[in-house]
Amino acid sequence: LDSEIDDELVIIDRTKLSPEVDQQIARLKIKEAAQEISWLTAHYSSLYFNPNLESEVERHLSFLFPSSLPAQEIEGLIMMADICVENELFISDPERKDEVRDAAVVGALTRWNEKTPWRENLSEELCASLESIEPEEREVIADDLAFWIETQVRKLRVKHTVREIANLVPGILTPHFLKRSRGIFFELYSRYPAFFARKLEGIAVPDNAVVSRTKISIKQVGMPTLLTVFDKLLRKSQVQSFLLASLMVFFLIWGGLQVARGAFFAIITVQISILITLGVMGLTGVPLDFGTVLTGGLIIGLGVDGVIHIIYQYRRSGSDPTRIAQTVSQVGRAVITANLTTAVGCYSLVLSSNKAMFNFAIINGSAILLVTFLNIILIPILIYLLPGKKT
Repeated sequence: LDSEIDDELVIIDRTKLSPEVDQQIARLKIKEAAQEISWLTAHYSSLYFNPNLESEVERHLSFLFPSSLPAQEIEGLIMMADICVENELFISDPERKDEVRDAAVVGALTRWNEKTPWRENLSEELCASLESIEPEEREVIADDLAFWIETQVRKLRVKHTVREIANLVPGILTPHFLKRSRGIFFELYSRYPAFFARKLEGIAVPDNAVVSRTKISIKQVGMPTLLTVFDKLLRKSQVQSFLLASLMVFFLIWGGLQVARGAFFAIITVQISILITLGVMGLTGVPLDFGTVLTGGLIIGLGVDGVIHIIYQYRRSGSDPTRIAQTVSQVGRAVITANLTTAVGCYSLVLSSNKAMFNFAIINGSAILLVTFLNIILIPILIYLLPGKKT
């Protein structure tokens, strides 16, 4: 919202733009349409992700806009013109009907196929083509025909564009995607495109081409806003929880085993594991959400558990640094086995199609393996290098 919108909406009449400015507006609208199509694809197809989709759609739209319609669609439109002339314009005379269809509709479609058929231009052209129509009827018929042609060509171009763009996205996309993409392309071919004012910076839009400037206020509500608040609280509570848990663990080990140095070693192990895990999550783009937030608790719980076993067995062996390898060999297998079973339980969830559940499995399983590795490797090193009187 911060990067895409502002407080003013500008509607432009493209018929009053110079060709150069109209091309700039078209490129801007194509870019917006490509962005929206990529958003819809990500929303409606959780199994599909292509970071280059937006640029691919933009390239295809640049080629298609404005595009000529296939011959079979033009033929179909001419057949529809018969029905329009008879049922909407109420022209039943065969000669007049043929003139309106052939001289006006067919001719206009042929000449305007690769351009944008705005109603005013078509109306003037059609009015000049309807020579046998009485002057008092000619203008009305020409204007109605121009509106019909403009609308039908726009619909056909939208249909043609949807069909072409659909080749870039997987076939599993739902009908809702196709319906909403048609809305995007209908706006793309609109005579009156709307932009937020900031998007038009640097484009020399003449004042007479601005239909309206409307002050608006947009505020996001619903689940996105609620989740944003949750996300802020999640980050804040994580820092508070890690600090509080570390202090509690320190004093519990110190009070239970009467070894301040061992409590300090436990804190070092779990904090290094947490920092590495969060760093990897940041580098790989894995979010800190309601699943991965459990990582810190698992690291602290399992990490401290392993440290307590190692320190307790080390003290029973006489607190001799030279016997630390023997201590690790005695309890290391139990620590590894216990933590490995927990990690395997987490990794079993990687088969889930839910992205949050997949992240939960990968991050928590890897964090458990990491803290287990540090327990077996780092704690003996710290004990050996800093033995003290009592570990």
